[in-house]
Amino acid sequence: FDNLTAGGHADIPMSEFWAGRPNNNSSSKQAAAVAHTYGRKFVGAESFTTNAEEGKWLNHPWTLKALGDLIYCGGVNRFIFHRYAHQPWLDKLPGMTMGPHGFHFERTVTWWEQGRAWLEYLARCQYLLQEGLFVADVCYFVGEDSPGGLGGRETQPPLPEGYDYDGCDATVLKTRLKVQDGRIVLPDGMSYRVLVLPDRRRMTPEILARVDELARAGAVVVGPKPVASPSLTGYPGCDAEVARLAADIWGECDGKQITERAVGKG
Repeated sequence: FDNLTAGGHADIPMSEFWAGRPNNNSSSKQAAAVAHTYGRKFVGAESFTTNAEEGKWLNHPWTLKALGDLIYCGGVNRFIFHRYAHQPWLDKLPGMTMGPHGFHFERTVTWWEQGRAWLEYLARCQYLLQEGLFVADVCYFVGEDSPGGLGGRETQPPLPEGYDYDGCDATVLKTRLKVQDGRIVLPDGMSYRVLVLPDRRRMTPEILARVDELARAGAVVVGPKPVASPSLTGYPGCDAEVARLAADIWGECDGKQITERAVGKG
């Protein structure tokens, strides 16, 4: 999915990744961010999917382990294998398939018994990854666009090496974020040092007022000064309200000559 708000309604936010082709953690990172900011324990992924060219019984634990480890590092903690085909016969090998779809994972593959060690390893990893809390330095607010996801402008500026982040949507910003001892916290225990606003010049008065509340309560907020609302609700008064709030929060801070300003405790 590419919408944090839609993912927030899921009991288990999910991503997907494919075997036999280049992968990155962007899909995994987004599903993990939903889980972390909405208080979900499990982050799922449709796992090791292949097409006809990349499947055909070519995959086995040695070819798959490194990819699985990469996806774990992206935040996934539950693999949903794509796929396991029903095998109704005891004397037909390699048995039934689901056509060209998915890597072949069933009791009729040649490495089934030898694969026990890999499956036990996955089970141990997932158990441990489902315990405790993710450690992140920054929470990127992805803005009010729909759909709104992580990536591109939503994760600017990029973090230095060694730092990590989550992303949150407007619902989380309005209803779940608070400030405690200078950190931005969620009711489920997650916390962040900095809230980063999207690299845009438009924000609704409601969201900007919430940013103001968080800053005055002690949050460190990084982002450009909004100039208008993206919505016609309350127009043209909404633009005037954004300008008033922005002037009160940013003051003379322009991000170039003046880069910091105290607002309340933040």
